[in-house]
Amino acid sequence: KAKATLTVTSNDEITYDGKAHSLDVATEGAVNGETITYTTDHNSNTNVGQYDVTVTADKNDVNDNYDITVVKGSMTIIKATTPEGEISIGNAKGENLKKTYDGKSFGESPVVQGPEADVTLRDGDYEYFDANGNVVKDPTNAGDYTVKLTAAGIKAVADANSNYDLGDLTTLVNKATISKAKATLTVTSNDEITYDGEAHSLDV
Repeated sequence: KAKATLTVTSNDEITYDGKAHSLDVATEGAVNGETITYTTDHNSNTNVGQYDVTVTADKNDVNDNYDITVVKGSMTIIKATTPEGEISIGNAKGENLKKTYDGKSFGESPVVQGPEADVTLRDGDYEYFDANGNVVKDPTNAGDYTVKLTAAGIKAVADANSNYDLGDLTTLVNKATISKAKATLTVTSNDEITYDGEAHSLDV
């Protein structure tokens, strides 16, 4: 038998782009214009990771004339860089959290808008801080607060966006504002009080 080789051409520098990637197979040793046919396994990959791609020669009359050596290859898909502005923390629309004072805390959980997936945060995934940097549990008073991720929140966001390098998520912060409610104090006028020697007052 003639000697032939099927070699999977490794590529360990594929950047994640949301598309499936496959490796080429180099064939050496075929004669007389013949084609050595083969199949590959684990050779269509999309997500970040390292994959061993193997090649197997088909069983047919042409291939039976060759002593075929197969060489597996390696495919590594690396994380993509997060484009500027593609990750933020705020409400479901990607805006700052804000409400008017009503004696209650924010009615919606913060949402992290990620390059791959948005994550609605759960209790324990985030914290609010006041202007002095103190943690405020469920703020209700009017004022400006800062919302940021806890370690649990960082893990939740990273897991949902595992194909991207998200950078330092401890620096991902945003404003959360409770605006003052409007109120009016009106003194009820009375210009027809008849003198009676007693003190009088108006209602508010």
